[in-house]
Amino acid sequence: RYAQLLAAGFDGKVPQTYLRSDAVFANVENGYRKRLFDLLGVVYLLDKEDNPKSNADWHYERFQNDELEGHWQEDKFQIYKRRTALPRIFQTTSYEVAPDDQIIQKIFSKDYDLKTLLLEKEPTLNVKNVENNISIPTIQEYKPGYIRLETNQKSNSLLFISDAHDPDWKVKIDEKEGPLIRAHYALMATEVPSGVHTVVFEYDPPSYKHGKLISLVTLGVLGLLILYLSKKKLF
Repeated sequence: RYAQLLAAGFDGKVPQTYLRSDAVFANVENGYRKRLFDLLGVVYLLDKEDNPKSNADWHYERFQNDELEGHWQEDKFQIYKRRTALPRIFQTTSYEVAPDDQIIQKIFSKDYDLKTLLLEKEPTLNVKNVENNISIPTIQEYKPGYIRLETNQKSNSLLFISDAHDPDWKVKIDEKEGPLIRAHYALMATEVPSGVHTVVFEYDPPSYKHGKLISLVTLGVLGLLILYLSKKKLF
């Protein structure tokens, strides 16, 4: 689904064929790419000017219809900063439930506010839209396969992370299992009660456990075999 979401950035629709492994975006700003960049929290764009005329030789015409500013330049290399990107992680009480086949359409609609999460079904927790603004939880740790956050909200809310949803992600809220929600077609969210909480997302695929078990058993068998052969003076 993440590949489908990226592939729809060319014309706003999921094509019949698409790349599953590569994050491919349109080479030019077409309106759809901007929506994807905003949703995925893309803040910086790296560009190259082969013949810079100054230390601030910005070429905004290359990024038409996007909202950005020159941020850094050294020789040929330039970094532009986008002003409309959403935070990679935020909390909100604003959401909308939509049929699966309409979520992509809403994501690429300029009239839709991406801060309002698109869900496939109602949350089990009672989340009331009490405010329009998003808030940023305290990020205590963020590394591949493990995210730990601290939340402190006056009301029940939805916690959104613009990483790819996968059922092997596990959510714990104060050491208790929490729900993993698919939001915005292919990204992650969970429900968080009001008050102060520690929320942990951990990637825990069964294949890793099975591989670890097989490796341990193999090492054990090899150890016993080496011990046996050593006693027989065959090794």
